[in-house]
Amino acid sequence: MKTSVFLLLSSCLLLTAAYPLEAAGSKGVQAAIVAQEKKYDEAFNKGDAKALASLYLEDAQILAPDGDVVKGRQAIEEFWKAEIKSAASDGIKSVSTPIEVEQHGRVAHEAGIWVNTKADGSVAMEGKYFVLWRKQSGQWKIYRETWNRKGPATKQ
Repeated sequence: MKTSVFLLLSSCLLLTAAYPLEAAGSKGVQAAIVAQEKKYDEAFNKGDAKALASLYLEDAQILAPDGDVVKGRQAIEEFWKAEIKSAASDGIKSVSTPIEVEQHGRVAHEAGIWVNTKADGSVAMEGKYFVLWRKQSGQWKIYRETWNRKGPATKQ
């Protein structure tokens, strides 16, 4: 038992030395990820699946609701082409609002809400999202992403 605890603590110390933590929610990290999120919305709203996919790492994954895991940047681009085509036919525009951004060494997580609106400004769909970002070559890129849709309240 003592050996296990010692190994666990040693591993934690090694990881901390290898990936020094910045202050959780660091302003620089928040600003960088909020800027990337803005590019995400702009690419979606312009119908640019290639620009949207460029925000993901090569080995990224999307864990979309009601679907299979989408693996890799090329598959992610194809996924977004289909989603954008569907949204564009209904005049849908999307806005993401980060609520929490926190860094953990070379990775950061982001949680937020998203709203899709119709051309008349009414809400078409809304929900929550969670993104795991990883820093590569000085830039934050999406590593894992998932979201859900807000549905009608269920009766209990």
